[in-house]
Amino acid sequence: MLYSYKILNLQLYTLNRKHIKMKSILLKSLPLIAFFVIMAIPMFAQKSDPNVPIDGGLSLLLASGAAYGVKKLKNKRKEKQL
Repeated sequence: MLYSYKILNLQLYTLNRKHIKMKSILLKSLPLIAFFVIMAIPMFAQKSDPNVPIDGGLSLLLASGAAYGVKKLKNKRKEKQL
């Protein structure tokens, strides 16, 4: 019994050490990742006219999403009544 407790304690100790090491690596690399993301934003930015109207595709997508939501609400209400 005591032997298995020592093994379990050792396993937990190594897991904690790995967790702390992984966390420290992540925290050290986070500023570098943030820097690269901030530097990449202007590269992917598109210059466009701010007065561009919403085209038919986007309005169709919004309408279909609203219809799907209404359908789901009706189905939930039917299930509650049964």
